[in-house]
Parts: sequence; C-alpha cells; structure tokens
Amino acid sequence: MHKRIIGIFVALTIYAIPLAIGSQDPSLSSTTVITFGHSGGRLGDNLIAYLHAKWISYQTGYPLLCNVHGFHHAEHFVLYDKERNLHNTPHPPLQVNVSKITSIQSDTPATFIIPYFPESSWEWKENGGNWDRLFAVDWKNPKFRQMCLEMIAPKNAITLALPPSGVISIAIHARQGGNFEAPSPQVDAPLKRPPMTYYRDALHKIIQLFPGQALYCRIFTDAVHPESIVETIKEGLSSDLPIELSWRTEANHDAINVIEDFFSLFHYDILIRPESNFSMVPSLLHEYDVLVTPKHACYSPEIYIDDIEIQVNSTPKSQNCKTTTTQLSS
Repeated sequence: MHKRIIGIFVALTIYAIPLAIGSQDPSLSSTTVITFGHSGGRLGDNLIAYLHAKWISYQTGYPLLCNVHGFHHAEHFVLYDKERNLHNTPHPPLQVNVSKITSIQSDTPATFIIPYFPESSWEWKENGGNWDRLFAVDWKNPKFRQMCLEMIAPKNAITLALPPSGVISIAIHARQGGNFEAPSPQVDAPLKRPPMTYYRDALHKIIQLFPGQALYCRIFTDAVHPESIVETIKEGLSSDLPIELSWRTEANHDAINVIEDFFSLFHYDILIRPESNFSMVPSLLHEYDVLVTPKHACYSPEIYIDDIEIQVNSTPKSQNCKTTTTQLSS
C-alpha cells in the first residue's frame, strides 16, 4: 500500500495498552498503525479524537485502530463493529505519542497515538487557549467525509426527532450541562456553554433572514428541565410569527437521548450551535443551509455573546431555503 508521509514531530512515550481483550483481529504487529487518546470528555470529544486519527490514517495509508476504552456510546455506532479494535488487535509495542506536526514516519513499525485536541479555534494556544493544534483536517474532502459518515452512523434503528415537511427546519443545540456540569455559563469556555440568551438572539437573526416563511425549531439539550431554556428562547417572539417551537417534554438529562439527539441534528436545514463538539461534528460532516455559531463573549458583569456568525450555504439543499439563502450569499 502506498504510504504518504505527512509532517509530524513526535515525542516517544511508552504506554501500557492492552493487546488482547476478547476475540482478536488479525495481527498488525509488523505494521505501523494509528490510534488516538481521549480527553476524558463526553461523546463529542471522543468523536473529534476519532476523526482526527481517521484523517491521519486516510492521509498516510496506515491502518486505524479504534480506541474504544473511554469512548462513550461507541457501541451505538457502526465504527464499533467495522473499525479494528485497538484492544483486540496485536500492534507494534513501540508507541509514539504525537506532539507536534511535521512528519509521521518510523524506521520500525510503531503505534502512533494522536492525542485529543479541539477543532474550535478559540481553544488553541495560538489564540490564547490551552491546546496545541496538531494539524488541520480538510473537512470538505468528499471521500474522507463519506468514509466518516459510513462509520459515524447508528448501528441499530433509533427514533429520531425529525422536522415536518414543507417548512424551514431549525435545530438548536443548547448545551446547559445536565447533571454533568453546572447549569450556569462556563466562565473559562463561554462559547462552548454560552448563556441561553445566545440561542434566543441567534433564533431572532434566523427569523429575520426568512420573513414570513413557516419555520419549525427543535431544541436539543442536555438540560434536566428543557422548558426553562424554551422560555428564554421564546422571549421577544411575537405570537403571530409563523414559527413552531418543539422540545422533549419527557425525562431528559445529559446521559439519556444522546444518540437520538445527535443523529437527529443531521436532518435539519439550519443549525444553531455552541462551540461544543457534540454539535460541531454534524456541522463538520454535513452541509447545513445556514450555520450559526458564537464568535466572541463579553463579561460586563454577566457573560453574554456579542458576536454571532451566520454562515449561509450558497447552494442550499432545502427547496424552502433556496431563494432566500441564494440572495443572501450573492
């Protein structure tokens, strides 16, 4: 197989990763392989770590070994069965922890470990954040995107929260924290968990883009009480606006409805999201007609988002969005 060499300076670190758990895949002990580490975070972080390693595997031609230990909800994805399992596949004992990008190569077979790093630019050290940006991924690469979508697919049938037909559909991912984090805005990461007023303001901007058109807005959240978020989002909405708001009214928190909500996000025309990996992944792998994200936060004295970016797709897929979004982007 042709191996493409890409730039990576590496630090050598020996890790004790189990080589055999359960039934084994064929040995890759004599072949350089790619795998990944985890941040200790939730599903979104795990998927970003997987996708980064998938990109390096795609670029180099080296096999990917999926690190499912600590990969929350991995068992619900096709990748769980289709990707080679790091812990079931004998692989080279020389383990290389990738630390700086310039070239990935080894004179002897090695296991290259891609550590977690975020895709959100405000978290990178170059922008004052805490993380090194190890490399860039071409998320528009059609072959790579298709490979990812085949793996990041539900393994079993699930019930999705789909929008009705004949309307412009809006998905809002409102990350509050559920039982995993405190419900207040995250002071050190306000774009990842912004105040709920951000979603209200973003929705108002979308309504202005599509005056008089029928809108359907579904709110996806990890909040234990989604209705409190809905009340904030509804502030300032005229009762005669042609918009329907929807949200989950039964039991909800950060550890349930995760897979259903994640895959539902792919079925909407417009996505309003924070800088959370959970909804960032759909926006990296799927073309929305309109994508709304927070770009800057202020503290005076409470956190609020003072810069909202609206990205309009010049070739929208939805017939309902085509006329207006084409005019906006021209």
